[in-house]
Amino acid sequence: MNFLIEAGLISEVSANQTKARVQIAGGLVTDFLHILQLAANSYKIHFIPAQVLEQVIVLSTENDINSGVILRGLNYIKFPVPKDASESKEIIEYADGTVISYDTKTKTLTAAFAGDVKINIEGSANITVAKSAIVEAQNISAKAGTAEITCPETSVKGNVTVDGIVTATGVVGNTVTVGGAGGSVMKAEGGKFKIDRPLDVTGDVKASGGLLYDKFGAIRTQDNSGGGGD
Repeated sequence: MNFLIEAGLISEVSANQTKARVQIAGGLVTDFLHILQLAANSYKIHFIPAQVLEQVIVLSTENDINSGVILRGLNYIKFPVPKDASESKEIIEYADGTVISYDTKTKTLTAAFAGDVKINIEGSANITVAKSAIVEAQNISAKAGTAEITCPETSVKGNVTVDGIVTATGVVGNTVTVGGAGGSVMKAEGGKFKIDRPLDVTGDVKASGGLLYDKFGAIRTQDNSGGGGD
């Protein structure tokens, strides 16, 4: 069997992206020929759309250029090798500027996405980071049925707003302040609970220990000063 090999540029791509026409030497343009993809079977389908002016090889049988298939992947001035290419780096560049690369020498995976990233996982996801992990974003929103953080020490730098009940089974710091800006301020310091602003109570007040009253029937404060008259 005789084979004919011709290099050329894709001049037209079919609407379903399965075939293309190739202009070869002398200005001859082939019929629509099948485009070879990296994989097309029950295990995996790897589709890369063909582009006009992509440099390819036409491999034909029986010396009939119109009975061949298109082999892809030849770099030239229109689609050159990426500028950061090296013997240890694999690079994928997309038309919109997205670049994904992996360098086996530095063991570094780098991904720069020009647009949004969407990940849908039908099962569970486990992410393990041996060293540090940093997440930076303008806004972060997380939604879950339940969430659990296991960490010996957690630090939050900035204001925290909780729209719900806060429950602690251990000690909540040596000093806790609630309120401010003219409202009621409650402080827990050294095992003592203090309120240094007016307090309005619409329900019952219950105490497991004794309550101290002064001679006027007012509840005595921590420093034994009465809340009644002279």
